[in-house]
Amino acid sequence: MAQGLKLETIANILENWSCEEHLWAGINACEAWSEKPKTEEELEMVDEWARDERWWYRTAGLYAYGPKRAPKELAKEGLIRLQNSMRTFQAAVYAARGKRFDADFVIALAHRNGRWILGDLPDNMNISKTRIRDLLERGRYVERYLAVRACTSKKVPLDWLLGILKRSVDSETLEAAARVLRSKNVSRETLLRWWSQPGLLKRDSSLLLIGRDDMKDVIRDGVNKGFSYMPRVCEGVHFALEDIDVWRHADDLVPRLAAAYASIGRSDVPGEWIKQLLEDPNSYISRKANEACWGRRDLSFRRDFEPPELVYKKCLGDIIVTATIPADAEIRGLPGTQARTNKATIVDVSGEFYGEKVGVADYDQETTYHVGDEVFIPDFDFGSGMCTTGFHFFSSLDEAKEYEL
Repeated sequence: MAQGLKLETIANILENWSCEEHLWAGINACEAWSEKPKTEEELEMVDEWARDERWWYRTAGLYAYGPKRAPKELAKEGLIRLQNSMRTFQAAVYAARGKRFDADFVIALAHRNGRWILGDLPDNMNISKTRIRDLLERGRYVERYLAVRACTSKKVPLDWLLGILKRSVDSETLEAAARVLRSKNVSRETLLRWWSQPGLLKRDSSLLLIGRDDMKDVIRDGVNKGFSYMPRVCEGVHFALEDIDVWRHADDLVPRLAAAYASIGRSDVPGEWIKQLLEDPNSYISRKANEACWGRRDLSFRRDFEPPELVYKKCLGDIIVTATIPADAEIRGLPGTQARTNKATIVDVSGEFYGEKVGVADYDQETTYHVGDEVFIPDFDFGSGMCTTGFHFFSSLDEAKEYEL
């Protein structure tokens, strides 16, 4: 699945695509291909794509170049030409990663295109400390936000960021300021003193500042204060297993939710604990417990039925992928209908997709299946729904062939 499409397959798609789904398969493959080594001949081909007037060629070229090799002028031109194609703009954002642009250009781009692009714009702008201070104090929304982001790579007085935390500004800017402060290794005593000051309107953002032991106190005290937003700051903080064990048994919502958040990204939290949180009557806790399962190959909770030796999946171009499902895989669904699993092994691919023996998933036009691939769905949904993440399959070949994409 990680192999992606060959470059010659992508070139064939760009020249001969017969429907938009096929075109997106070629464009999507370019981003994954950008990380692979390239010959001079391949780079010349990619450069021709990125300079082509046809939007799909430009988009593919910017993605295929990638952040490491894309010329700055091509990335900048793609950022400017948003009106030609949204996808070309997204490809330009990808190609622009790690490149430094003038602050006026970035600010103008943000004002023109709206707040939805702010998270994709570069931190390392060419901007002076004087300009940062001016924007923090008098700038409009996008200017303040970008100025805060610029503080990540600049040595600025911490009081400038503290001033943002104490003002009534948008939540995105507040959270960005809190994260920058935390990255500056400010002392625990200073953070707690700032956090307790009056006028700090977004205490949920400011909680990002406090340490692990103080979080435990806040979670315990917050049960009686209705601070249900507090547990979200537990994600990424390495609490002792003993703390998570206590929280998951609590009668109150806040500690149980904290246990779910604290389990995300942890490989050492026992599967039985996560299973208990998955079955929690509070749907938000069960959703976060589901995230705690993501990426873990060792968890095996339920198989709704035992599949046949071979199962089948229909892909773009009416190509059928044949697979086997290992004994430790999760399975949701029923025989005779489309089911899904988190693990499979590809044993055959019928036909060719633009000259390559590969299956391309219809759902995202990105996931590829080659013979021999060991499929693992890292964000598998452990719930019972069918229109959700997983390797979707049928138990018979006829069912797969009759399925309409």
